[in-house]
Amino acid sequence: MRSTPFFLAAIALFLLAPSIRAEQSQPTRIPLNPIRQIKYPRTLMGESTTRLPSGAKVKQQLWQWKIPKVMPASQRQHSFGRVTVMRTYKPVKDGTVVQQVVMTKPAGLPRTDAGRAAAALNQVMSMANQLYVEPVDQTKVLRDAMRGVANGLDRHTNYFNPEEFQRLKIHLRGSVVGVGVSVQEKDNMVTVAKTYKGPARHAGVRRGDRLVSVNGQAVTSVNQAAKLLGGEQGSQVKVVVERRGKQLGLTMERQPVDFNPVRTRLTRDGIGYIRLAQFDEGAADKVQSALGKLERRNGGALKGLVFDLRNNPGGSLTEATSILNTFVPKGTLVTTRVRGGVVGETFTADPAKTTHGKLPMTVLINKGSASASELVSGALRDHGRARLVGEKSYGKGTVQHVVPLPDGSGIKMTMARYHLPSGVTPDQQGVTPEITMDQARQRYKQAHPQSKRRIVDYALEEAFSTLRK
Repeated sequence: MRSTPFFLAAIALFLLAPSIRAEQSQPTRIPLNPIRQIKYPRTLMGESTTRLPSGAKVKQQLWQWKIPKVMPASQRQHSFGRVTVMRTYKPVKDGTVVQQVVMTKPAGLPRTDAGRAAAALNQVMSMANQLYVEPVDQTKVLRDAMRGVANGLDRHTNYFNPEEFQRLKIHLRGSVVGVGVSVQEKDNMVTVAKTYKGPARHAGVRRGDRLVSVNGQAVTSVNQAAKLLGGEQGSQVKVVVERRGKQLGLTMERQPVDFNPVRTRLTRDGIGYIRLAQFDEGAADKVQSALGKLERRNGGALKGLVFDLRNNPGGSLTEATSILNTFVPKGTLVTTRVRGGVVGETFTADPAKTTHGKLPMTVLINKGSASASELVSGALRDHGRARLVGEKSYGKGTVQHVVPLPDGSGIKMTMARYHLPSGVTPDQQGVTPEITMDQARQRYKQAHPQSKRRIVDYALEEAFSTLRK
């Protein structure tokens, strides 16, 4: 029998002793305790079990031993497999030793590959923060990790740090302070994809120019180029471009650039032409405005419309469906399907919003026509509203949503696939035109055997010719 005063005294000794770490990253293996090798009598004075936030399980026991010899205070640790055992001994009087045993079992390893990968990621992050040879910017490391997650999903899902996300929002609004170019990566080089009315065009920058440097800094990526070219209104920027093997140095002043995506023209016989460069914010209103402008110039209704979506990379699904509704008076315009093929949204035409439901149309597409361009061209074809001329389109039938994140950054993530009224998705297969480039070229040459024009837009000529038949 143990006496109550002795038990309380033993507990007090341990409360005053230095705290002992329950978890040891590198346990030391030592021989088993000598008092366990000789079976001295012992009494369990108390025990408890707790679970740490890390998931580790810690069991503590307090024992009283009766031994016939004096034993100094000591602390010993050893391991049994994944279990670490820490024993602390304190003599309280001759022949009596109080022993505290702390057994720690770490959290079990995750059973799935994803769980093990998550544990590995945590370990890498911890190693980077604690062991990397230079101090680590933890915010940058975390944002790089988010960028890696986005890049690993598909090529259309992107992460944007706060600065990049701000530029993206400005670009989606269709106006930005800069020099008036859009850039793309081609053959591992950053090249000019398009110039707009603004400083770059006035300075002589052309589509296809390779961007070598901006203000003396070599250009290595599209994001970097966009960052270097943007800036305060009125500030100067020095740009070096390469064209046909020769480098040209150009100086220009940053100005607000209005990326108006719509261009129009009118033929003498009353056929209108609208080229839409991108389905950005307000594109539907701009197309409606362009139609009104063409009709006023024509002095009445148009005889037909050529809708040029070549090299249009897409944009807003909302703008695309609004433009479709301008020409399609009834029926399904597009259906989106989310994970598992479940229907997400179905966009249906509203007759009240259809202003040109009977206007004859042809639509121009090529391999640069993607996403919303394929949606509009494919739906117009499915509803029998237009004939398609040109090349097979890009093949992007996915819908991305732009989501702002709490730290000011953002992500553009693929969350659905869209399906045309026919039920087919253009994703990975594109939209095939009824009249191909080869057919358009052959028909033009047959119709104009004596033509001496050096440069002919065969697809455009065929689009106009189709409407005149």
